[in-house]
Amino acid sequence: MDNIDIHITNRGMNNPFMANRFRDIRVRILEPEDHARWEAVRNPVLAALRIPCCGLYAGAQQHRCHRVEGELQESVLIYCIEGEGYGKLNGHEYPVKAGNLLYCFAGSAHEYGAAARDPWTIWWFHLAGKQLAHYERLLGVGADRPLVHIGVQDEIVGDFQLLLSRYCPPYDESRLFAIQTQAARILAQFAAITKSETEPSRQTQMIRAAVDRMEAAMGQPFDLRTLAREAGCAPAYFSRVFKQVIGVPPVVYFNRRKMQQAQAMLQASDLQIKEVALQLGFTDPLYFSKCFRKSFGRPPESCRRR
Repeated sequence: MDNIDIHITNRGMNNPFMANRFRDIRVRILEPEDHARWEAVRNPVLAALRIPCCGLYAGAQQHRCHRVEGELQESVLIYCIEGEGYGKLNGHEYPVKAGNLLYCFAGSAHEYGAAARDPWTIWWFHLAGKQLAHYERLLGVGADRPLVHIGVQDEIVGDFQLLLSRYCPPYDESRLFAIQTQAARILAQFAAITKSETEPSRQTQMIRAAVDRMEAAMGQPFDLRTLAREAGCAPAYFSRVFKQVIGVPPVVYFNRRKMQQAQAMLQASDLQIKEVALQLGFTDPLYFSKCFRKSFGRPPESCRRR
């Protein structure tokens, strides 16, 4: 391994497996007594946001973390700048690529890890505090949107490096304030980037890409989970945004486009009705005819006669 720069305590991060597998590790974790002192602080500013640990995992081969519900009462922010990984949250898996921000909420069951072929390089920190929900809202993350595209930003990487340097004793209120302020700066930059791309524009781009995937899969069954996973969001969120942008639910749009394509194929070719049905994923020609009649008010044979 090229570099290890770890200030680790007995909170369970001193893992020789990680040291052997990662290209570079830099970790800062508060001692348990310092962490407890920050949790008990009465200063409302310091109580608003706490950052008990942060770090860098570079080329994190075979990196994986799995937590059950209620195991960690801190949120986890992961910023991928190289390679690929994944996150599993709320029963859904999200592919994480360079430039993506993955957010795991406090108390949630979650799993994340590096891809086998091109293991990720990530900057990360844990978050807690009485005002954490407000920071999360500004960040634009939610249970149905744990993955946000930020892009690889050199300035933010520099801010993570500066955050590491803030961790050094004694951890009095001034030192804790310096840590908090630097972390808040990173969060502010993330929030500014997500807001600079207006929500409708970002949603439109996501749905436009989904429509392209639908058009390329007219011969396949409708698969909401796959479409949502490829869009980087939960199925419920994907369906809601799709209907807002297109005007109908995704399954309605997909089936409607199948029937429109069937009509065009019947009018422009000599294919039999059952052949058209098979090409569009219908194994039962009678069911295909029923769907066609429901869409156009007439049987598919009428298109052929015309």
